[in-house]
Amino acid sequence: MRVDKLRDVDAALEVGGFIALQATELLRDRDALSGRIEVVGDVSDAHDGQLVTIRGDYSIPASKVLRFGIGLDTTYASSDYMDTYFSVDTGNASRSGLNTFNAGSGFKDIGLDLSAMYSVTERWGVLSLIRSTHIVNDASDSPIVNEGSVHQLFGGIAVSYRF
Repeated sequence: MRVDKLRDVDAALEVGGFIALQATELLRDRDALSGRIEVVGDVSDAHDGQLVTIRGDYSIPASKVLRFGIGLDTTYASSDYMDTYFSVDTGNASRSGLNTFNAGSGFKDIGLDLSAMYSVTERWGVLSLIRSTHIVNDASDSPIVNEGSVHQLFGGIAVSYRF
């Protein structure tokens, strides 16, 4: 694959914070609507960029032991972040055969997820999640992304324990 021929990008260490708000029992007992804004920035000199993620979630109980949730989010990325992960400079174009490309700042993706949480006991639970992310704007126009897909799908099952 041509992307494998690109120079490696160092792993980033990102630090940041978030603000979250939650309202409960809006439409029925034990439901919850929450919103969150998260800001992180690279402190490791890997991409020197920042990300701002805006997320909304709604969860509703189906029974005393089963809860369903839906979440929607989008991430805005700075030009430094976008340049590191989505641009193709002349050196990388020469080694990979991809076209040169300069990605600018902007929203890079939109995500939607569905979850189910089953409480086995008061402390133990099982969580299942399926998530779809769609890469947008300059990120979706990148030759790197065009080697794969603008649609990303993730699923998982986890066991939880509440202290």
